[in-house]
Formats: sequence, C-alpha cells, structure tokens
Amino acid sequence: MRLSDHLMLECSGADDIGGIFTSMCAAIREAERFELSDDVARAAYNLTKSKPTTLLSALPMSRAPFRKIWLEWRGGLTSDMVRPGHRRDPSFAPDPLKQGCLIETDESGQRGTMTFAWIHREKPAMFAGTSHSLANVAPLGTIFNLQEGANVRDDAKSALLRRWSTEKDATAAVLDSILHVRYAREMSDEETRQWMETKVFKDWHRFAGLQSERAALRQLGRHEMPFVSPHALGFFRWCADAAMRSEKMLQTFLSDVVGQSWEPDIEGEAPFAETIIAMMNSRNAIEHRPVDLSGLNKARAKRGRPMFLPYRTTHLRLSQAQTRAFRAGLLTREDAGRHRVRGHFKIRKTGIYWWSPFFRGDPTKPLERQEYNVV
Repeated sequence: MRLSDHLMLECSGADDIGGIFTSMCAAIREAERFELSDDVARAAYNLTKSKPTTLLSALPMSRAPFRKIWLEWRGGLTSDMVRPGHRRDPSFAPDPLKQGCLIETDESGQRGTMTFAWIHREKPAMFAGTSHSLANVAPLGTIFNLQEGANVRDDAKSALLRRWSTEKDATAAVLDSILHVRYAREMSDEETRQWMETKVFKDWHRFAGLQSERAALRQLGRHEMPFVSPHALGFFRWCADAAMRSEKMLQTFLSDVVGQSWEPDIEGEAPFAETIIAMMNSRNAIEHRPVDLSGLNKARAKRGRPMFLPYRTTHLRLSQAQTRAFRAGLLTREDAGRHRVRGHFKIRKTGIYWWSPFFRGDPTKPLERQEYNVV
C-alpha cells in the first residue's frame, strides 16, 4: 500500500489532531500524484550534491507543472550515502518505509509550500507501547520561492501578516516568528565555508574553497526555509490550548519538540523536492507511466474497502548509450546504481538538460577514477 493510501486511512482517526490528516488528505486528492522509482529518487539526491552554482542556475528555470503535486518514494534509499557518524539515532528516527511531499504553489508554479509525510515499518522507540500511528505528517513544512533574485524571507514575513489574525493561533504565530528570525540572518563567508565542510546531507566540502560556490550557497538559502505547514494550523491551535496550561509545556514544545525533532525531520527534504521539480522541467530527464488500478479497485469495492487513488510512476529516461548497454547485457541496474560519473544538470539558454549517470571507458572492465581536490 502506498503512503497516500495510509494517510487516507488516518483521516478522522485518533492522531488526526486539529484535522492535520484530514486537511492533508483533501489536498492529496486534488493533487497530481507521482510515485518515484528508486533510480529517480537516487538521481535527485545525487543532484542535491551538485555545485551550488549549477543548482542556483536551474531554480529560476524550474516551475511545478501543476498547482498541487504529491511525490512519493521508498524511504531509506539514501541512508547509505550519509557520511559516517552523522546519522540520527535509528531508535529515535528509523528509516521510513515510505516518504512523501505535497507541493502546493501559486499561479507562477515557483512560489508555495511543501508538506512532508512518512510511514514507519514499526514504531520508533519514543512511541513504543502507544497507539500512535505509523503514518506521520510533519507540522513543520517549507516555504519556497524559486524565482530569480527571490528572498523567501520576504514571503514568510507577508505570510505572517496574513495567516495570524486571531489570538487562538498564537502558538503557531510565535513559532513562525521564531523561524523567520532564525533564518533571517545570512551566514558570513567564513560560516558558509565551515557549513559546507561539515554539512551532513551534502557533498559540498569539495567546493568549500571556491568563493563563487560559497556565494551561490548563500543565494540558495534565500529560496526556501522551514515554516508552519498550512495543513497544521488546526494542530497548532490544539497545541496552543495544551501549551497555555503550563509555561513548562510551552517551553518544552518550542525548544525540544521543534528544535530537536521537527526541524531535523525535514532537513534536506526541500532541496530533494526542488531537484525533482527541476527534473520535471528537464527536456530529457524523466518519463511518467500511468498505473491501471481498475481491477484492484473493482475487487476492493466488492469487499467494501476504500478505493486506491490513481497515480503515475516516474522513471529516468536512459541515454542511448545506456539503452544499448542494457540491451547488450553489459550494464545492469545494479551497475547503474554504482555509476562512476554522477548524473548532473547542464544549463543551456534553451532550458535545463539532465545528463544520465554513465561509465567512462569500457563498462566490461574495472575502472579507476582519478581523485582530485578543489582548492
């Protein structure tokens, strides 16, 4: 069962606090739904490691093809790519079984919000022995703006004025304000260098010595930031009622829950979703295949079970060289997953193009790649 179907089953359940599942599911029903194949998800993650200047060039040329998009992919695909010693405690934050992202934009397709969800195979240690659902919707999402020269903090400031007009929304308003202040200050050049050298989810330490890449990274930081999900407003009203009963509860909520749990939960997810949007805008990157659920849903209808939502699977388009290699039996999918040359964007005046991962030289022979340092 896909994550979206699990979320539908949680509507009106015990964990639907403030209607967070109900609101999320209503939006997913209206969205164009895509299930990402493993090769697409891994390629997107690898693209987040591209040079900051390349990613910065791709953003203004990218826009969501629909006002609402639901992306879903298999969890844990990139856990082996995280540098040793940087993984979160697996008992507290185990690899999800499935992950998902709901992208909602305005008319431009370049400004909007992202809301993240996931489901675990078994409950994390913190919820063991409770009735807590295996499926989760993150109350903290992302606000983004892909337009050239944009500063998403200006959008966040405008959203603060629009969203919080009543006292009962005070807790969420305080949280949004805290996030706005936290991300308003831009890193210095030296701070950027240190961040690039130590960042968990990126491979940007290779470019930390280049001033142009450090400047591009600071520019990337102006395109997205954590923000309260629009589907969590009712959830935070409930939190406000609970938190106002005790100053200790309010402090625990704002410092421990938000700072140590929710922000790490979504770290790295927004850049991943942005690269998927960029791949959708690429002229040669991916293809979508509709899935026929008519037979399965007919059987479910007879049993009185809810229908599965229609969706499309998304796959990488192979280059002609890769296609020939597959047909000749010279390149397996396992080989493609261990490619020597990483898939990457090339930005042209005519648009974004995606270069498939490939082997240099004869793919039937072992290959040693020359290592080098960027200074």
